Amino acid sequence: MAAADAMKRAGAVQVAAGVQAIEKTLLTVDVIVASLNMVLPWAMLGEVTPEIASVILAAKSKRVLLPLNRAQVEIVGAEDRPRIC
Repeated sequence: MAAADAMKRAGAVQVAAGVQAIEKTLLTVDVIVASLNMVLPWAMLGEVTPEIASVILAAKSKRVLLPLNRAQVEIVGAEDRPRIC
């Protein structure tokens, strides 16, 4: 919520935070493009909660998951590429 408050103070007209905001937004999109980590609970240093992962996986939108994989999950058949930093 601290980030949402900072956005309001900076002049943002619409501000949302939390699982409910993600769920509501996903109802309005056709395609979700996100890191693979967004569907792995506790990924991204614990920022992706099980609720967030579930909401993304349950969305009716098409999901395009990018192989940005800090969680070190190996996907069988995926090409191993060097990291770009």
